[in-house]
Amino acid sequence: MGWQRRGNTLYYYAPRREGGRVRNRYFGRGPEAEALARQADAARRERDHVAGLKRLLGCPDALVEELAGGADRLLEVTLLVSGYHRRDRRWRPRHVRHADVPAR
Repeated sequence: MGWQRRGNTLYYYAPRREGGRVRNRYFGRGPEAEALARQADAARRERDHVAGLKRLLGCPDALVEELAGGADRLLEVTLLVSGYHRRDRRWRPRHVRHADVPAR
């Protein structure tokens, strides 16, 4: 709501919710009203900035899940290249039988 003109003079009103209804609180037109108006404007700009960042970044949970999925794939490829295999959801080293070792 903010500044409202009554006649030829501007007065500052601040809206607030009471019981589901919006009520306007009167603060007048002096230095206190101007300070409150500056505070409300700064808070509004901060909320708009945060909302813009949220739109730009998207959902942080989705970004974390995507990063975790990529890390899992990288780990799997690294273990496979290093000679491990998966058995019963556990990574185990692959045993290689050598032809020159006699069987017991």
